[in-house]
Amino acid sequence: MSAWLLMLAAITVEVGATTALKAASASTSHPAWTLAALAAVVVSYLLMNLALRLGMQASIAYALWSGVGTAAIALIGASWFGESLNPVKIGALVLIVAGVVMLNLAPATTATAELPARPYTPPAVVVLAHLRLAEALADLDTAIGSLRRASHLLPGDPTAAPTAARARRAA
Repeated sequence: MSAWLLMLAAITVEVGATTALKAASASTSHPAWTLAALAAVVVSYLLMNLALRLGMQASIAYALWSGVGTAAIALIGASWFGESLNPVKIGALVLIVAGVVMLNLAPATTATAELPARPYTPPAVVVLAHLRLAEALADLDTAIGSLRRASHLLPGDPTAAPTAARARRAA
């Protein structure tokens, strides 16, 4: 699937999420709208993430996602929810869309065009790294405990005096 189709899907899902939030604000008795909006936002971010992994530039992706989404929500708000749409708002939306178009028409620099897409790191690798870190920290904790136990055998242990003082105060 192309990055552009994934971005189109991400924008469509995000617009659906924002529309569901508006529906949720109009109806406090149906939390399903809020849950649907939350799920749609997550799906939208995942779709945009996939588009970025396929090589779409982040500046282009976010401009499309926010600009086209903003324009679509303004039109949906005016047509479905009776929100105002005056000449100033229309002009602002035209400027947003023009900015998105200009970003897409700007030539890519050679440095950016030659960069490969960041390889996907499977979550299993991240989980394994966290497990190894936890094991290393547990080993470190064990080593520190061994050093503390061994230090009590040495004469003139600086940690023994405060402990003995605390014991006398407690008695």
